[in-house]
Amino acid sequence: MIQLLIPFFGVLLLLMTLGTHAWQIRPTRSERKPKARKHLTRGGLMAVAAGAVMYFVLVRLFFIFDGVLGIAWIVALLLLGFIAFRVVQLWPSKEDNAQLVASLQSDGVKVRSRQGVGTVMTAVVLLVVAVLCWFAPVLF
Repeated sequence: MIQLLIPFFGVLLLLMTLGTHAWQIRPTRSERKPKARKHLTRGGLMAVAAGAVMYFVLVRLFFIFDGVLGIAWIVALLLLGFIAFRVVQLWPSKEDNAQLVASLQSDGVKVRSRQGVGTVMTAVVLLVVAVLCWFAPVLF
């Protein structure tokens, strides 16, 4: 019974985390609240992209989806493509980023200069571990 639940948990984890990251940078018609605009800075966009890649790699390392659940990988890749497209589309110039950070700070939102660096470093380490796990057994 538990062997059937584990892949469903993995699918839920994969789609909910990627869905959350995609929701943060979705197109909107109205003005966002100051805390929601924090993801539109360079550091925020970098953290969203790296977080999405990190969760995808983590689920890929720990879960195997066979049969019908393999559709989750297709949906996840589509979500990753959407996130990458929106990050490239929303990436601000240096001046726009400085203006956005100043606007957020005037609204009382704390914006760190190194926002998202930890997430990016974690994603890079996970990618290296994933590549080693996938290709090291073939090499030896």
